[in-house]
Amino acid sequence: MDNGQLSPSRILPAGNASAIFTYDQGGIGAVMFAGNYHVAYFAFALEAACGLGNTTPFDNVIAATLNWMNISSVTPANQRSLPASVALRGNYPNPFNPTTTIAFDLASPAHVTLRVFDILGRSVATLMDQPLGAGSHSAVFNGSHLASGVYLVRLEAGSVMLSSKMVLMK
Repeated sequence: MDNGQLSPSRILPAGNASAIFTYDQGGIGAVMFAGNYHVAYFAFALEAACGLGNTTPFDNVIAATLNWMNISSVTPANQRSLPASVALRGNYPNPFNPTTTIAFDLASPAHVTLRVFDILGRSVATLMDQPLGAGSHSAVFNGSHLASGVYLVRLEAGSVMLSSKMVLMK
């Protein structure tokens, strides 16, 4: 791809590259090349230039590029589905020695307290005590200072309280 004598936002395809975005004055603003890898090069910010004047609309450029790359659908990060409810998904591995990961979901933002208790109900660790956003979360628990046995993990998220058991096996 070579800029030649054109402006920085106009490029010329070189080699086996071909145009995927053109300006109304006949300039080329983006090219694609299919070699060992598929590469699309845009000489401008898509959202700033697409659809202005007689240019190709933004979504047409993106759709054509994704189609050319054989990508049929994409879910934007901000549109991933959120959990439907608060859930304590337990720990993994279980049994563990000496560390385990405790996973949980929040359907909406909440103040979260995540604590570990021994079988007699004594608190042995507070892993989290803070506000968190909706989504899936996790915390790592290290039981290297504890004896083998059954421990309880308790999740408090807003008005919801959930617990599960985990086994430390040394």
